[in-house]
Formats: sequence, C-alpha cells, structure tokens
Amino acid sequence: MTSNRSYENLRAGQQRYAVIEFCSNAEAAWAKIASRKYDWLGVKDSIFVFGRPPAGGMTGGGAMTIGTPGADGTPASADHVVEVRVPGGPGPSRLLHATADSARAEYRAMLEQLGEPDGASGLFRVSLITNGRGG
Repeated sequence: MTSNRSYENLRAGQQRYAVIEFCSNAEAAWAKIASRKYDWLGVKDSIFVFGRPPAGGMTGGGAMTIGTPGADGTPASADHVVEVRVPGGPGPSRLLHATADSARAEYRAMLEQLGEPDGASGLFRVSLITNGRGG
C-alpha cells in the first residue's frame, strides 16, 4: 500500500526532495554530485542548488583512455591530455594527444560538444593537461 505522498504516486505539485542544499564553491558542488547522494537542480546567481533524492541515485559509465594519432601512450604523449569525468564514475576518460595544441583543440571541441542543447542533460568535469600540468 502506498500513501498519497509516495514516489509511486508522484504528481505535479508534490515535493520531490525532502532536503534542498546550496553551496557556492565548485569543488564542494562536484563533491556532492560525485557522492551520488544528491541531484543537481541548477544554478542561480552563482549558487549551486541540490536536492537529496530517495536512495538509489545515479550510475556512472566506464572510464577509458584513447590515444589520438601520434600519441602512443609514452610518458611524453601523456603530457598532453583531455580528461572527462562524470559524477560517480570509476575515473576519468583520458584522451592522449601528441601535442599541446592538439590537446587544446580537443578540449575546446569537447566543451562545445558537451554544451550542445540536444534536449539531454548531464554533468561533466573536463580538464586540460598540457606539458604534464593542468591548465
């Protein structure tokens, strides 16, 4: 038997989250999402808004490493990397590049691709590593 307020009987106007939390620090926001205990609800005036859903949460995909032409996986090619992380995932997907310019171009393309308004939503952390350092 379910009550009027159960998730099985969810209707417009019902409260979905018992706990709503806010933070203004991007690192703290990422930690909340990565914990898989919160849903990201949005951003307003540089404040991140989260709701704590019922048990379950999101599931992540697998991590992978891809070498682009000229990137052979040697320490030198690992100096130019684009990393993509998803909350709760097993680790970053890494795209190895032979040159810093190639990695920068991939980084810009990845940001553009993930930012496309295709009707889907997702949260990603994209990092650029050139010459062995984030930047």
